[in-house]
Amino acid sequence: MDIASAIRSVIDRKLPPSISPMYWVKRKVEEAADWTIGGGPFKGMPYIRRARGSALHPKLLGTYERELFGVMGEVRALNVGQAVVIGAAEGYYAVGLLRFDYARRVTAYELDTKSHKLVEDLATLNGVWDRIDLHGACEIANLEPTLTENAFVLCDVEGYEDVLMDPAKLPALKSAAILIETHDHLVPDIHEEMKRRFAGTHDIREIAVDERDPSENPHRDLYTRLMPRYYQMLVVGEGRPEGNAWLWMKPRAVSQ
Repeated sequence: MDIASAIRSVIDRKLPPSISPMYWVKRKVEEAADWTIGGGPFKGMPYIRRARGSALHPKLLGTYERELFGVMGEVRALNVGQAVVIGAAEGYYAVGLLRFDYARRVTAYELDTKSHKLVEDLATLNGVWDRIDLHGACEIANLEPTLTENAFVLCDVEGYEDVLMDPAKLPALKSAAILIETHDHLVPDIHEEMKRRFAGTHDIREIAVDERDPSENPHRDLYTRLMPRYYQMLVVGEGRPEGNAWLWMKPRAVSQ
């Protein structure tokens, strides 16, 4: 442990939550947002108190995965009936797509069954639980029946895209609009492999991860601004490892 980490550890353990930088900066965002998403494609969506496998506070700020805001506008224009969300976590996209009429129905897959109650809670809070079909692990066999013609597929499965996103195994993917988060740190060169598999059927756009900055948090008071950058980044950073990126792939029949 370096000196800075050791000092932070002492501060986080010794200071009471009322003045601890770690709790203070998060609490200020929660209070200001009032547990409602503050920007982006799902601005105004009431949110639950937990996130699973991703950062909560950037969602409240409305900056979560801001690299994809333009893509979401294109998804809306597609007017898809069925969306398939693979790796639903607590339901950010599964619920948001329905709450804001990006799709009429969502089939969601989430391997971690402990997250299913969170999806239900978030969907119920937003009045869309009756339009979500929620499943556990996603495999070729149970994915295939859900791929209606011209569906929208959002895939974030920590490298398992290597197995699932294969048009040779699932021909229906050839006509689907697909947004994949790729994980080269888990499956080397999977980003390029995805491009190769869909090069013949899709127009492909590569989207890189942007750096985050404390200034993206509009709810900073004087105390927050005086904190070391580490603490300020707790509410804007998304903890993405090197090798994360996205591919937005539109079938040529749709693109044209």
